[in-house]
Amino acid sequence: MLQILQRKYPFKPGNWKDSLLLSAIVFLILYFLVPFGLNIYEQNGGNLLGVVLGYSLITYISQAAYQKCVSRLAARKSIWTIADAGLSCILFWLFLGLCNAIYSIVVFHIGAQYFAKVILVFLYWTFIIGIILGIVTFLVNYNRYLKTELAGMLQKNTEEQEDIIVTIHDTAARGSDLRIGLNEFLYAESQKNDVTIYYKQGRELLHRTMRLTMAALLSDLDYHNIFQCHRSFVVNINNISDAKGNSNGYQLKLSDCPAAVPVSRTYVPKLKSYL
Repeated sequence: MLQILQRKYPFKPGNWKDSLLLSAIVFLILYFLVPFGLNIYEQNGGNLLGVVLGYSLITYISQAAYQKCVSRLAARKSIWTIADAGLSCILFWLFLGLCNAIYSIVVFHIGAQYFAKVILVFLYWTFIIGIILGIVTFLVNYNRYLKTELAGMLQKNTEEQEDIIVTIHDTAARGSDLRIGLNEFLYAESQKNDVTIYYKQGRELLHRTMRLTMAALLSDLDYHNIFQCHRSFVVNINNISDAKGNSNGYQLKLSDCPAAVPVSRTYVPKLKSYL
């Protein structure tokens, strides 16, 4: 569970459209369902439209202000995680509940002896409704990110491995070993008893076919970011530039490489462990 919470989650700064949408939802719920005793307020001659518009305005301002603060915080973090996104969501709904509680106290002239009760009621209902909306939104967004932005969510260690040189051993009688930088390795494809190594030198894409097994290749490239993504393919996570697919499989695009590397369904959970 802790490992899942530490996965990278794309941070998308909120904008005025998000704030406007949430304030519109609040308006529709309050104006047409008339919950929380607003129906009694209207029956007693209160201006329901004006009060509901006030709640909508408070919602708009609260979200805009909160998003601005969170954006500054996210900019200081190297990785925005699922835990960060979840905590941010919880704090936002509590903040919104507090703002609306204060607005209610002012508008309805609630006595000081009821302040605590009103605040707790608003925090409770805002939190319950907000968590439901937050979970649904999170699941929808996260699944969309996995389909369209998985490459950007992968945790890479390219800089740490910049000076690492690896040797891939050719077991053929007259074969010669291949020495390349670990970051230069793109992927490898197995074909019967041979493995074709694809790597880059500068902007040039090169390949070489060698006599060895996948197990031997993985032994030579025994690093966390070297990932067997298919029965016949091994890929360098650090060089993934794009990924498209779902739980049934992915197609990986690599830097400066026109070919796509498949991730079979069996290996998808392992790929997600790099998030």
